[in-house]
Amino acid sequence: MLINPPGFAATALALVAEIHGRMGHFPMILRLRPAEGPVTRFEVAEIINLQNVRDDSRKQR
Repeated sequence: MLINPPGFAATALALVAEIHGRMGHFPMILRLRPAEGPVTRFEVAEIINLQNVRDDSRKQR
């Protein structure tokens, strides 16, 4: 499988792989969304547990 991530995502993916290698499991990540208002701000939309995503997908193999 070959993944072509957009923009600087390749660096982020390398960091996730490094963290996984050191911790032994995947980290949690944030999904942000624009907050309402005249000033550009972002708020946390959800916290995604990548280890749970991995574990759930392994059950479907």
